[in-house]
Amino acid sequence: LMQKMLYDVENLARRSASNLRRSSNMIPLDTQRRPQFLFLMGDSGIGKTRLAEEVSREGQQRGWAVVWSRLYEQESGIPYRAWTEALRKLLNMSSSLLSSENVQPLAILLPELAEVIPHILRDKVAPSYALTPEQERQRLWDVIVDLLKATSETTPLLLVLDDIQWADSSSHDLLGYLVRHLYGYPIMFVSTCRDSALPTDPHHPLRELVSHMQRERN
Repeated sequence: LMQKMLYDVENLARRSASNLRRSSNMIPLDTQRRPQFLFLMGDSGIGKTRLAEEVSREGQQRGWAVVWSRLYEQESGIPYRAWTEALRKLLNMSSSLLSSENVQPLAILLPELAEVIPHILRDKVAPSYALTPEQERQRLWDVIVDLLKATSETTPLLLVLDDIQWADSSSHDLLGYLVRHLYGYPIMFVSTCRDSALPTDPHHPLRELVSHMQRERN
């Protein structure tokens, strides 16, 4: 099943950009979706991380860009911690992904960007109006979407979030946003989750996210 998903997503890379744009303007039929998000849940030591390593190894052998982010219980209260490590690795792979438009929002999560390219932040013209926290969040999410799209234009991308049960709610929200808005691009998401460490409350953000993704056939 994991190999089939990998191959299905890989085949998306062979579609032309014009076909991708045309399909994005069509009516989104959930029943025709092919999942791009793999969620591995089980007890500690059952082999979730090993499975993720195996599909990552196969992806690398097939020329994929593979980015891992591991989470720890002590970091569970840090906003977007699941994504800061992944974004750093992506930018280290290709600094050309940075532009004057996306540096400022990303510097909120990656403060070191202010030291690497201070002239872009210094010369950036501030908007004539104040953004609300919701607008700032939307701006950040859209920049990350564009960053992943740009990466996938040169090579299929596999993003692995290991032990996602320790992620904060903002990381969960961003994961759902990315999966939904990157459908049709050669990008695959894999998350591992320790079942025993996740509250049984059905309204827990991560359980709700998985439930929504299943209904949407993502």
